[in-house]
Amino acid sequence: MTTIVQLIMLLTTTLHAQCTVGTNQPPPFVANDGTPIAWARNASVTWGITCGSPCIPISQDLQIGIGTGFTNWSAAASTNNSGVQFTQGSAGDPNATYPWISITMVPDSTITPNAGFTQPVWTQSPPYTIGYAIVAVSDAINVRHYMAFVTGHEIGHTMALQNCTSCGDNTTVMASAPNAPVFNAAADGLEGPSSCDNQQVNQTAYP
Repeated sequence: MTTIVQLIMLLTTTLHAQCTVGTNQPPPFVANDGTPIAWARNASVTWGITCGSPCIPISQDLQIGIGTGFTNWSAAASTNNSGVQFTQGSAGDPNATYPWISITMVPDSTITPNAGFTQPVWTQSPPYTIGYAIVAVSDAINVRHYMAFVTGHEIGHTMALQNCTSCGDNTTVMASAPNAPVFNAAADGLEGPSSCDNQQVNQTAYP
């Protein structure tokens, strides 16, 4: 006889499935000809925090969370075969050297229900490498761990990864509603790519 506890465990397992490439991990973000859109292999990408309009300053604590997201993706460069390294600098400056990625805090009302949003700009001919990307994050974020998750998630979009709506929140940094971590989660959610994320990046964007 199935108990209520067993039913709850079964439902939880179903809703929070493991991230599996080729199963529930979505196909990569691609150009019209099917080429994955990402940074060039072995790219040295400058990242920086910029001020939008209105200018919303990002606390030092949240800046640490942002840095964690970039550090974790850099640490995965050999695992996912991208070779991509992220280094803090003056990203967003029109005179900055490409490639770069900027982080700007914006009013929550402008991007809700999202906590973050990424707009990459890439070359218009193969291999469609990203020149720069602009990331907006909600000013309602006030937890360092959650900021690291959001940053790691948005960077994932620049590695050709798409949102995974059927993956558990601790199986991929691309976890999205209805399985995304709750807003301002203090523990749930990853601060960088999982083995599933790295496998997908390796197989699609950097084979």
